Amino acid sequence: MRHRFTRSVLRLTGLAAAASAGLIALGTAASASGPASPVISALPNAAAMAAGPQVFTTTYTCGTSVLNSATGLPSPGDVTISATLTVPASVVEGKSVPVTLATQAASLPAAAAQEFPAVNSIALGAVVPLSGLPGHEVVLSGFSGPVAAQATQLPAIEASAGLALSTAGVTTATTPAEISLTLNKPSGDSATALKCSASRTATLKIKVTAPAPPTPTPPAGPDYTCAFSTNVPGAGKLPSSSGPLPFLATVTGKHTTGSTDVVSLAPNLGGENIASELGDLGGSGIKGTAFAAKVPVTGAGHGAILVTGRTVGLTSKVLTGTGRLYLANPGTYRLRAPEVFTFALLGPTVPISGHTIAVTITMTCKLTSADSVLAAVTATGQPVPASGNGGSTNGSGTAANGAVPAGAPNTGGGAAPGSSLPLILGGAALLLAGAGGTALALRRRRFSPPSV
Repeated sequence: MRHRFTRSVLRLTGLAAAASAGLIALGTAASASGPASPVISALPNAAAMAAGPQVFTTTYTCGTSVLNSATGLPSPGDVTISATLTVPASVVEGKSVPVTLATQAASLPAAAAQEFPAVNSIALGAVVPLSGLPGHEVVLSGFSGPVAAQATQLPAIEASAGLALSTAGVTTATTPAEISLTLNKPSGDSATALKCSASRTATLKIKVTAPAPPTPTPPAGPDYTCAFSTNVPGAGKLPSSSGPLPFLATVTGKHTTGSTDVVSLAPNLGGENIASELGDLGGSGIKGTAFAAKVPVTGAGHGAILVTGRTVGLTSKVLTGTGRLYLANPGTYRLRAPEVFTFALLGPTVPISGHTIAVTITMTCKLTSADSVLAAVTATGQPVPASGNGGSTNGSGTAANGAVPAGAPNTGGGAAPGSSLPLILGGAALLLAGAGGTALALRRRRFSPPSV
């Protein structure tokens, strides 16, 4: 399964039409669950496995002279058997698939039936050579049940084996030129083998494809409750949602007391490209993004730092920012999951009631579950005054003021059950895509004469 982020974003494609009608219409639609997510096969390279198996049928002629070899009598006659070889048309590298050879029941000549002994089973054996892979072959084997003495026919038997190929490309399988039917007699008697030759052989090509790379799965992360706000007049209440979002944090710098290290914060979404997904959903009109987060600090320092980031257009740096951590005391500083963060999409400029408004959609998210330590840095040296760090402190050297990101938390709306944070991100892009239509609708509504 793909990451919840992608599934949520794909679900929003069904809302694109509603977005063009404006913010008000989409605000209602976004709170619904939306169309069902597409079904994604759990099998690697499912398309390669879709091709049906290859089947080749031929006849084998089996001599029965071994049945009366001890008496020196003439051969009781040959037996003709029809056999079908089944091999896959394509396989995934390293994945085992079955290869089978199935014979049909065959009548025994009367003279051979008179000589046929009682057997515990008949073993069918064959070898399928593989070209392109020196020394490789598939050895097939299968057994029938017991057969009575003086049987009038040989039973149908299926021999099988697993085939696993380790190199991508094309491999050729050749149908067996010979098969054997070994008569396993009751205990104490030696077995007798009938040798059977094919009337013709064939080559069957097997395509070997590399397995699909595993989909990276990021950690679940703490839960956030998020809400929308917008600066478009008359937009009404916008939906809210909740879901998990893991963050990654790194700290670079001297790691010594008296220095200011740089804290970098980014979402851990398993390598998926948020910007690309949002752009595909109508985010091409987004002029930029803004991100701000309040990151708590514990350990040698106590307080919170402000992490901010901006982009021009949609880039891979969305939900990403940097902040400054002043190290006043020696010891370990622990950066925890943001208590609150905002993410704003900066949209087109539209005229409304004689005013020009640069449409902005802001998402404000608050932590609703236990946080986690994102990064830790150990400072060495002697304690130093907590001054010159660009912000007031509470004695630890960690900036404490201005740590609450900008945003409008009073957005109203109810939580959407089962929704996730990425659903909101995609919804914000669609809201901006419909912003122009909203402005036009508002103007028309405001200046239209009352109906009579």
